[in-house]
Amino acid sequence: QAKDIGLVNAGQYLEDKYGGGFFPILYIWGIGLLAAGQSSTITGTYAGQFITEGSLDTLNEWLNVLQAIQIPFALIPLLTLVSKQEVMGTFRIGPLLEFIAKALIMVSAYV
Repeated sequence: QAKDIGLVNAGQYLEDKYGGGFFPILYIWGIGLLAAGQSSTITGTYAGQFITEGSLDTLNEWLNVLQAIQIPFALIPLLTLVSKQEVMGTFRIGPLLEFIAKALIMVSAYV
């Protein structure tokens, strides 16, 4: 069975095998996937920061500026995808959360 399971259908497989109950397994799968992504992002950021620390203060400042400029270009496509019904299905974000996220992106991009 394991050879037929991938990232696309792993959550559905877990849902079929263990059931939904009060807190559906798909939500647990999604939270775990999000936590794994955050963990790797934070690890990469810390590693990059530690490497650029020291006598390279000017380079570190420029890298921070560059990352601040790049963040909206990563968040806007992500926000677009998670707000589409045809991509996320029932797990799409609502219009209020989408508005708040877009406002925060705009504020962070222009401040």
